[in-house]
Amino acid sequence: MCVVASALTISLSVWFGRSGMSAYRGLSGVDSALLVLLFMELWSDAIRSGHPRQMLVPAACLAAFVFKVCFELATGDTIFVKSLGSGMVGVPLAHVAGAGVGFLVGLGTPLKIREIVLYSSASECS
Repeated sequence: MCVVASALTISLSVWFGRSGMSAYRGLSGVDSALLVLLFMELWSDAIRSGHPRQMLVPAACLAAFVFKVCFELATGDTIFVKSLGSGMVGVPLAHVAGAGVGFLVGLGTPLKIREIVLYSSASECS
């Protein structure tokens, strides 16, 4: 579900957000969706386990991803691919769109939404 939803969302985002682009050939937006979905799953598992330290690795990975996308948006440069050649350009919009889909699919169930809200509330009370 996440792959299909992200592919459609990314296509529409690039179509409307970068209308001057004649072709888009990347899968990094779908990778972004899967990365954020993985974060959501690991975060949910950590909440259920009752071991908040298990949230450190997923949170660090998400922070690194957010930094990468912010860097790309601010500079127009890419971090991992330096030689795009053939007039190709990075499209951080695809990463943002994919990440949004991964987040929404990760929320997916009312149980996960409730877990996140309950954990946030419990953290604020301590």
